[in-house]
Amino acid sequence: MSIYNDHIAIVGAGIAGLALGCFLQKYKIQNIVIERNNNISNEGAGISISPNGIRVIERLGLVKELKKKAFHNTSASFFSEYDHVLTNPVNVFTSTRSNIYEILKKEYLKKGGQILFDSEVTSINKNKCELVVNKKDRYKVKHIVACDGINSLLREQGKKNENIYSGYSCWRGIIKQDLNNVNLVMSPKSHTVIYPTAQEGYASFVGVIKKEKGFVDSWREQGTFQDFANDIIIPPEYIEAFKNIDLYRWGIYIRRPMKKLYTKNLTFMGDAAHPIVPFLGQGGCLALEDAEAFAYFLNEYSITKAQKYYNENRIYRIN
Repeated sequence: MSIYNDHIAIVGAGIAGLALGCFLQKYKIQNIVIERNNNISNEGAGISISPNGIRVIERLGLVKELKKKAFHNTSASFFSEYDHVLTNPVNVFTSTRSNIYEILKKEYLKKGGQILFDSEVTSINKNKCELVVNKKDRYKVKHIVACDGINSLLREQGKKNENIYSGYSCWRGIIKQDLNNVNLVMSPKSHTVIYPTAQEGYASFVGVIKKEKGFVDSWREQGTFQDFANDIIIPPEYIEAFKNIDLYRWGIYIRRPMKKLYTKNLTFMGDAAHPIVPFLGQGGCLALEDAEAFAYFLNEYSITKAQKYYNENRIYRIN
């Protein structure tokens, strides 16, 4: 079909894809977002937006919405196992990923953007700049942007990504706990970050542990409280909060860095371009930066020049 032959096709309605869509709408560059799922799932996944990400949100005019959907942390407390060490000032918004998705999705649709849900890109033809969706619908587009995450089909054009276990595995979830700042609990073999979400009385946590053999590479595998307690140091005041909640665990796998963030008719951003270990807290922020940069270059230059300048601008930042 040729109905989108003058559109930038954004594959994936995550942070990178929706932010790119928002910027392209701002620049009046025609685009379409293609998302394989039919909704946005929370699954206990938290997110932090630090100053570099906040600046991108500001340029989208969405700080007011961010303040409604996220908690603004002005301090972070560090603990050595059960002992408080220090508290430092910070400027970080914390929330759930689904809240950030909703902010971006609402803005994108308000600006006239279009999302095709339940639409999985099953193959592409880079030379013809064509997408096949759900194994049957073929679309000719102007350019393809891969925002389809760490297990990106487009990154390897149908080949399975090479997973390399990092030596770390994670636990995560949402607990009932009133917090007014970020807490980081450090121990010799693990560390845990607990931070408020926008929902009053709830906090998100990520616990990271060194393991010779990792959990499966999936955010959806659930674990037991006993296994969690064996892996992660839990301050006594939090123990009850962790019982009887959904606990998710996954192994942290990395991919070899890309030498170049684009190829013919195809550009990569977010986790599809540079998956990052979650305990650095920069995955969402780097995706926002990617989106703003590529949209800017698309607005100023031809697609081939935009790809080149985007790569030069981002490759050393993300690798």
